[in-house]
Amino acid sequence: GEDLSLCVWVRSGQRSRKLSLVFWGRTKMPSSSPTFKLMLLHPCPRALLLLLLRVLAFILVSTVILVGQEPSWTIKDGLSAYESKDYQKALRIFRPLAEAGDATAQFRLAVMYVFGLGVPKDVAHGLQWWRKAVDHEHVDAQFVLGSLYYFGLEVPQDYAEAVKWFRKAAEQGNADAQSNLGRMYADGRGVPQDHAEAVKWYRKAAEQGNAGGQTNLGGMY
Repeated sequence: GEDLSLCVWVRSGQRSRKLSLVFWGRTKMPSSSPTFKLMLLHPCPRALLLLLLRVLAFILVSTVILVGQEPSWTIKDGLSAYESKDYQKALRIFRPLAEAGDATAQFRLAVMYVFGLGVPKDVAHGLQWWRKAVDHEHVDAQFVLGSLYYFGLEVPQDYAEAVKWFRKAAEQGNADAQSNLGRMYADGRGVPQDHAEAVKWYRKAAEQGNAGGQTNLGGMY
């Protein structure tokens, strides 16, 4: 990066004094601590020296704060860290994004807390984030929440709740949710048994190339 300098000229009677603060740094995060240099080109009063040192301290503190800031992460960065099982990095990325209302970050953060991935397991806290994600109509969050209730994973088994969330995801076009919803109707779990509804949802899934939907639809005839 370019050197930045701060020069102060002081006039006392007929004499001028120049004090220069020179800061070597970069606009990006430096790989090592920044170096500061204070140059007094002429003798100066103690009070003025103290003033300049305060300016230097302010610049130093500001720079340290800037250096300590996280880069501007994106949801793709978080997903990449998550998929590579770097859960600590994923957590640092997802949390501020989730707090800002990003539904995908909320969903992934929920999964991390519910299953204890990179954080102490906290199902209640995870479900709070899960609710935020489904409130934003996040289709994967809806589908997986339905699966949790269907199998009783980390939540009490509840077929009616499973149907509720499978339906929301199915109505958004999620083929797995459509197939599962069809199965719920075929088996009469969480809803009255209704083969016509089962066929309807199996067909929607099958038309998207979903193998489960295709197999289940064939079994209805």
